Amino acid sequence: MKPLLSLILGVLYFGCSCLGSFTSSGHDNQFIQVFFQAGFNELDTFNGTYQKDLIPGIARTRMWLTASEQDTILRYVNEIEFFSFPDTIFREPFMITSPDPGPLIIRIKYRDHDRKVVWFFPPDQNSMAGRKIRGLDRLLRNIIGAKPEFKVLPNTNGVYQ
Repeated sequence: MKPLLSLILGVLYFGCSCLGSFTSSGHDNQFIQVFFQAGFNELDTFNGTYQKDLIPGIARTRMWLTASEQDTILRYVNEIEFFSFPDTIFREPFMITSPDPGPLIIRIKYRDHDRKVVWFFPPDQNSMAGRKIRGLDRLLRNIIGAKPEFKVLPNTNGVYQ
């Protein structure tokens, strides 16, 4: 009986340790958390959700970032010094966009850093943060668009005018 108990305990111990950074929910641990809102599209890894604007309507799904995706975001965030960005990045002076997407929001939390930046499209290219925020926007959109959870969502039905 003792050898069987030892075997079971060993399998449980090593089996659990092989899971690495996975949580009990089956997704990678979210060591960096991201809230990204562009219009009604919203990634929220604080709560593990993604919301897509279907124009009209909204589709929602569970969405988490993989460890690799989080590493990519973290490297880029550090490279552009996101945590030192101003709270608001304004658009180009005298620039009018139609339709106006309104304010876009990127919030990233990593360890003791927590920064929320509100920005307006197109960001002012005379500011360093304005030039860099577009790259972070593209990176997040590319990561979201490549995820299987996103690909199974319904297509957008219309456009804003």
